[in-house]
Amino acid sequence: MPCTPHASGISRADIVLAVTRALADALLRGERPPVVFPNGCDFHRFDHLADVLPARQVALSPPIAGVVGQFNERTDLDMLTAVQESLISLLLVGPRHFASPEASERFAQLTMRPGVQWVDRVPQDDLNCYLRCLAVGLTPYADSVFNRRSFPLKTLEYLAAGIPVVCTDVAPVTDFDRRFVHAARSREEFAAVTAATASAPVDREAVRRSVRAFDWTNRADELLALIAGWRR
Repeated sequence: MPCTPHASGISRADIVLAVTRALADALLRGERPPVVFPNGCDFHRFDHLADVLPARQVALSPPIAGVVGQFNERTDLDMLTAVQESLISLLLVGPRHFASPEASERFAQLTMRPGVQWVDRVPQDDLNCYLRCLAVGLTPYADSVFNRRSFPLKTLEYLAAGIPVVCTDVAPVTDFDRRFVHAARSREEFAAVTAATASAPVDREAVRRSVRAFDWTNRADELLALIAGWRR
């Protein structure tokens, strides 16, 4: 988790794992540094994505950029608005949980703009149908301490599905193949890179191979090796 646990709990732990280097630095207590241990994904859930039919409910013109996940204060709505203003079709899939009425209203206004479609929570078994619609996946993290210390699961799952990614320059992307993950700092850059990525040819199998090592089976093996090494 990208939050900071109670210091006494960390000091009693034999091994502390952190999903990013920034979080590991924040969790440092005493002489033993936390182990950077990035998140994983269910890589094989996307093995047959190419055989899945795109969701019939999606009524947008390709190419389509999209976000699949939850929408809340971690979401930079300025970046998504910039994509809509660049006339790239924008698909938003997932529930919204904004704490402030103002942010909730901004999201509602975005969903009513031309070329934008919002689909509320869908069953996990149906997600591949929506991912199948995307030419580019978006990870529009707002700039916050929480997000800077987070490992972008959304980015990882897009890549496992063979979808190139455009993200804000907030969460670390050093673990990913930068041919397929493009970080942008400004709303103008975010929109421009999204448009370029959405229209560029891509080898989806190469995108997938770039994150094969992140499969949860590999992560479990690595964790067991860490525990075995500590016990020795």
